[in-house]
Amino acid sequence: MVRGYEDNLGEPLRAVREDVEKEWVGKLEEEVKRREEKEAWASELVKQVEKEKKVSIRMSSRLVCGANLDPNTAEAKARG
Repeated sequence: MVRGYEDNLGEPLRAVREDVEKEWVGKLEEEVKRREEKEAWASELVKQVEKEKKVSIRMSSRLVCGANLDPNTAEAKARG
C-alpha cells in the first residue's frame, strides 16, 4: 500500500511542472523578444552616437585649424 502511494506522488508533481512550463514558456519567449528588440535599439543608438562623435571631431578640428591661420596667408585663402 505504501509503495503505490509513493508511485502516485510523482504524477501530481509532473502535472504541476508541466502546468508551470506551459505558463512560463510564453512569458519567456516574450521577454527574449523584448530583450532582442532593446539590444537592436541600443546597437543603432551606439552607431548614431559614433557618427555624431566623428562629425563633432571633424568640426572641432576644422575650427581649431582654421583659427590658427593668418587670413592673409596662401593656406588660409586656399581653405576658403
